[in-house]
Amino acid sequence: MKRLLVLSVLLACETNKTVCKTPEGEPVPCSGADSSASDGTDGTGDGTTPSDGSDGTDNSPDGGADGSDGTNGGDGTNGTDNSPDGGSDGATGPSCEGFCGDWMGEGAACHCDELCGSTGDCCFDYETLCAVETDGTDDGTSDGTVVPEYVFPDPFDSAKLSRKDCRGIASSDSSECDTDDCRGIAKWSKSDCDSDDCKGIAGADYSDCDSADCKGIARGRKCELEHETCVDDASDSSAKDKCETTLDACRENAASYCDTSSCKAITKEDSSDCPSSSSDPSCRALARRDKSYCF
Repeated sequence: MKRLLVLSVLLACETNKTVCKTPEGEPVPCSGADSSASDGTDGTGDGTTPSDGSDGTDNSPDGGADGSDGTNGGDGTNGTDNSPDGGSDGATGPSCEGFCGDWMGEGAACHCDELCGSTGDCCFDYETLCAVETDGTDDGTSDGTVVPEYVFPDPFDSAKLSRKDCRGIASSDSSECDTDDCRGIAKWSKSDCDSDDCKGIAGADYSDCDSADCKGIARGRKCELEHETCVDDASDSSAKDKCETTLDACRENAASYCDTSSCKAITKEDSSDCPSSSSDPSCRALARRDKSYCF
């Protein structure tokens, strides 16, 4: 009777034995004694389940338990600083290399001019490449790049004006200016000028000019002076209207001496002649005589 009982138990165990099969139903040897879910040893050594943390519970791509190799971003080498280059140094956006002192144009992510510090939009390496103290001589950066001291552009070129000189000329306020030439033009006093073009514009005398643009702007300034006299002498509104018509014709003629569209815009006080703001950001301010448009 006892033998029959033991045999029954053995048969029952055989009946419950785990059988592994292929997807087609063919029986195959099971891979390891710990692969069943019933023996409590599932995955403790083979990494097939996340129960013991040894198979990649840190979500790292290599299945490691500790993430110590940084492949899951633990050490910042894959861009934990949100930089576009995947680096860990926080470097983002365009570089100032080769652009120190430049305003990069409307819509740019950052700038490299001296005002970017106060406006908070410097490119990431501005401090390293460009931010050096000036002593009135050429400036040297930490990488050996020489940044020339700003001078008023000669011949007069609004695209190269600093923000201060733009504001000074646009508002006829010499206290805003950076340079003597700006002060001369802002005050309409050629005695303050350093260059011949400045003297021509400030004195409304194209014979002092070296460039075609200077001749155009100087003639435009002369039109304005003649207009002021015309209005002062006008006896009624009709006479004043005639002065306005004469001024417009005079400016059109003066603008014909210009080489550039910026010169034409400034001479005629018509910002529609300005090129795109990114190529000459000062033109609009000078044409409108409004310093708020200076970059």
